[in-house]
Amino acid sequence: MFYISPTFLDSFQYYCDSNDEYADKSRRDLLNRLNGISITTEAMQKGTDFENLVYAYVDGKASLDSENPLTPIVEGMAGYIRGGLRQVHVETQILPDVVIHGFIDVLHKNTVYDIKTTSRYEFPKFLHKNQHLAYLAALKDYGITTFKYLITDFSSYYVETYHWRDLMVDELRGKVNSFFDYLKIDPEMSEAFRLKTERRDKNV
Repeated sequence: MFYISPTFLDSFQYYCDSNDEYADKSRRDLLNRLNGISITTEAMQKGTDFENLVYAYVDGKASLDSENPLTPIVEGMAGYIRGGLRQVHVETQILPDVVIHGFIDVLHKNTVYDIKTTSRYEFPKFLHKNQHLAYLAALKDYGITTFKYLITDFSSYYVETYHWRDLMVDELRGKVNSFFDYLKIDPEMSEAFRLKTERRDKNV
């Protein structure tokens, strides 16, 4: 069985859409993920720090000064996720030999929430991302059919809402099949994916 995360599919799509200037780097990032090499960029760390701040505020472990420009952002996001379950693992088998899986940031009142940070926001920034496709496909049979991205550019926050559609499964299958088609023309990537599968490593 092959295990693939929606964020890996996002990275693959980013590589496919990259121009020549960024193609080599984005391909190397894919290989690093398959090889279990974790690289944390400054932007990634900033996003992680912000997400941890929101959780700490929800848990009463962090106080925010009224003069802090992040205060209204954190308070706004906390209002959505307070009382929710965090880091819930879900998976769904979308092809006979492929499982899409990952960890939900927050599940609360039959809605999935995912906290995102970005340097620049334009709606709908996450329309073509795969997390809402994958997680709603995994949870629709439980009556969970709404996904909200909680997004900040560190000056304000925004909400993008997506609802389950039956065509989402077909979208996921198409993206997974595109990845396997690509492996046929990239021996190095194919070998890295094979080795990752042999390790039974789901972390991709």
